[in-house]
Amino acid sequence: MKRLLLLLAFAFIASVAHAQGTYTAASCAHSDVNAVINGPTHTAVAGDTIVIPTCTSTTPGGSNTWTTTLKITTPITLKGQGTGNTVLIDAVATGGVGGNKCQGGGPLISMMPSATTGWRITGFTVYSAANDSGACYAHIAVAGGSHSFRIDHLSFTNNCSNCTPAVGDDGIVADGYIWGVIDHNTFTGDRFRLLLDHATVWGGTTHGKGDDSWADPDTMGTNQAVYAEDNTITQTEANVGVNPLACEWGARCVLRFNSVSTVGSHGLDTSQPNRSVRHMEVYNNNFTAPAFHQGGANAVDIRGGTGMVFNNHALASAYLPANNGYLLNVSYYRCNQTTAGCVTGVHPFGECNGQIDGSNNGLWDQPGQYRCMDGIGTGQGVLINRTGCASSPPACTAAAWPNEAVDPVYEFNNNDDGTLNTAVNPSPTGTNPVQTLKNRDYYQGADCTITSGSQTGGVCVGTFANLPTSCSANPHGGAGVGYWATDQGSWNTSGGNNMQSYAGQGQLYVCTATNTWSLYYTPYTYPHPLTTGSGTTGSGTPSSPTNLQAVVN
Repeated sequence: MKRLLLLLAFAFIASVAHAQGTYTAASCAHSDVNAVINGPTHTAVAGDTIVIPTCTSTTPGGSNTWTTTLKITTPITLKGQGTGNTVLIDAVATGGVGGNKCQGGGPLISMMPSATTGWRITGFTVYSAANDSGACYAHIAVAGGSHSFRIDHLSFTNNCSNCTPAVGDDGIVADGYIWGVIDHNTFTGDRFRLLLDHATVWGGTTHGKGDDSWADPDTMGTNQAVYAEDNTITQTEANVGVNPLACEWGARCVLRFNSVSTVGSHGLDTSQPNRSVRHMEVYNNNFTAPAFHQGGANAVDIRGGTGMVFNNHALASAYLPANNGYLLNVSYYRCNQTTAGCVTGVHPFGECNGQIDGSNNGLWDQPGQYRCMDGIGTGQGVLINRTGCASSPPACTAAAWPNEAVDPVYEFNNNDDGTLNTAVNPSPTGTNPVQTLKNRDYYQGADCTITSGSQTGGVCVGTFANLPTSCSANPHGGAGVGYWATDQGSWNTSGGNNMQSYAGQGQLYVCTATNTWSLYYTPYTYPHPLTTGSGTTGSGTPSSPTNLQAVVN
């Protein structure tokens, strides 16, 4: 009996030792890397580190050319020998042609563990070699349920949509109910994005299309988002309508301390049934406009929901209004008018013209009012009912205004090629009920107005001691004017070790009721704790807001 117990104890110890190990692939070949993840050499378990050895060739056809997707469903670390030292050539087929052009293909790497446990991809170069003229896939597709993932120190090269044939994909497409950070990566080319972020199954539910993200409270200033920080994106050619960092379909994204040409989003403005971006935090980025942007560019383009845009530096005149550019453009396209930028009859939500007129126009929107579903300055609503929407043409028999909260966008302290706080560009404008208005849907630094100690407009910046004694609330409820207190908070732990050499802090106070200032927003810890080894796996349950206080004058 004692001998049996001793054998069982040794077996237990052996199994624990096996629980987390480091395994090196025999070569960079897909078959060898797959063998130490999915067998037969080794079947990876949670916490394993899988090492890809040195391989530096950028000539397609060698052993480091992959034509099959590496599929990973276990939370592990996949690690190369560093960019340039480990080169993986992506020659995975990207599908057929015609109506099925995106069927039958896949990404280079698919990382989709369902657990909330953390995982990591790091330390290699991805070289594009597959023809993807339909822009179907990403080099790395991630999804699942991780609440502490990290993708870092990768290099994406030879991404060219103007080549013949076109090669390269988006660098990373993220979806699912995932939180984490994408940091210290480089992306060179014009095809297309380093990151495209989705949240179609936020909360781990099955409704899809971003509906659940829109039914949950804001999580700005927390770890509950996909972060892109300290990345360098060099755009080599124009790629109209595509931003190197982009968020849509209920996404909650934070884009900070990057070097990039433009960042953007999608709203309810395509033929697809997915929802708008939920919220974006865009701060302390350097925007560098290549020569092909000199005719005008929008550094930040938000097409729905809410967000924070501050402390960014636009380093070229292309972003100035005089050159048809803007540091921040806020736009909404589901409208019933003929001005440029409006799209009518968008499936399945129809137009938003501020009324219910029997032709499905405005059925999802606030009856008789200016507010449209997922519009600029909207937040949490009820979970929508898509009954009938799958038909063609869409019936959407349960269509109804989801009662979305007033949740303005805040813009402040941005430097547009040497000019501080240039005006936000709203679209559409005019007499149509569907318009985006300042000091209601968004608050901007250009409108900072303090008279006799009372702040009545915009977002002002200063020390906490200079917080105005009185303030104006939002005329439609929700948050009103804002004040960025530069000497508050301790979120920036970098000591200025970033591309802006920014060592400052700051917290946003807003007027939540007449003459009542409340602490509204504090950026999440920078650098992200997962980049310094101090991050922990999330519980899966959103935390209640903390640090809230009210200042009543």
